[in-house]
Amino acid sequence: MRRITVGSLVAAVLLVATVGADPAGADPALAGEGYAFGGSVTVGGTDVIPPTPESTASLPGATSDSDTLVEVPADPLIVSGTLSSSVTIHQASDVPAELSHPVSGPYNASAVGQVEDLDVLLDVPEAGVSLVSSELITGEVVAKCVGDEATYSASSDAVDLEVAGEGALGDLADQIIDELFPGLDPVDPIVNLEETVVTELEDGLAVDAVVVTILEAADPEVGLAQVRLGHAELSGVTCGDPASLPECSDTADNDGDGVIDAEDPGCHTDGDPENPDSYDPNDDDEVDEGGDGGAPECSDTTDNDGDGVTDADDPGCHTDGDANNPDSYDPDDDSETDDTVQADDALPATGGTVPMGIGLGLLVAAGVAEVLRRRALA
Repeated sequence: MRRITVGSLVAAVLLVATVGADPAGADPALAGEGYAFGGSVTVGGTDVIPPTPESTASLPGATSDSDTLVEVPADPLIVSGTLSSSVTIHQASDVPAELSHPVSGPYNASAVGQVEDLDVLLDVPEAGVSLVSSELITGEVVAKCVGDEATYSASSDAVDLEVAGEGALGDLADQIIDELFPGLDPVDPIVNLEETVVTELEDGLAVDAVVVTILEAADPEVGLAQVRLGHAELSGVTCGDPASLPECSDTADNDGDGVIDAEDPGCHTDGDPENPDSYDPNDDDEVDEGGDGGAPECSDTTDNDGDGVTDADDPGCHTDGDANNPDSYDPDDDSETDDTVQADDALPATGGTVPMGIGLGLLVAAGVAEVLRRRALA
């Protein structure tokens, strides 16, 4: 029989910061990525329960939370419990932690995978056999900026964790092998439990609070089934002076309009702060250059030339100067000024018809010249 009751599991920490740096004072974060999920089950290399629920977040960005009540029949397994995950990454060091860590908080980032009231059952014909159960399982990774470097820490916690229930491990393993892989002889199968499984990423840290793996007896390198619980990871957290950030991601109200970064119309390509897809964190100018975020004058809903009409109602926004002709409206015109020259005011073209006013003047002048010529001959 194997029964494990765990209060608080040992934490692991990866120090990327310079040795001797004061961990008490946190500095701004400029970027970062996070990912977490509550749990997953793999049988024969196939996800029967994929990572559930998943959370992701990045900086610049916001918090991503997810919560799922799960009771999933994934023959021959049944998983029940409340699986949740969350990722928070802030520029400021104001993120609290769920667990205790060697590095003191608050932090710039946190990723949490959690399972409450967990029960993973092996659904055998005679009776359901509990493979894993726990009141609460939590895996967490935090990151904190110290100067220009980031410090990562991983920790996990399990409350009343039980593996294999009250059954003998050998008997349970035989049942598991019979149910999962009927064609495989159940000879000395291996059920392996790992706690606080910490993985160093290329630029960060990951943790699984609990990993239960069923291995093939003939080849312990082959995993027949695996349950992963409380997964969290953070990576790419960079730190530095926020003054080096673009205006649209520096958490400052640079244009004094009362809104900042993603909430500022000037930081959206379409001028709509309600549209997250148009937010441009790399824009270095928060100023809203038009009623529609810098749109051309003929589509910015502003009376730019002060003539009392706007956009499609302004003759200056029509190629023919006719505001009543919808086909001539040009929303891409960046000048509302009506500079259309009317045909009656045009100069006569060479070789063309002489306008009536000019022709009459010439006729009068010719008449006066004729009168003067006759007087001179008299």
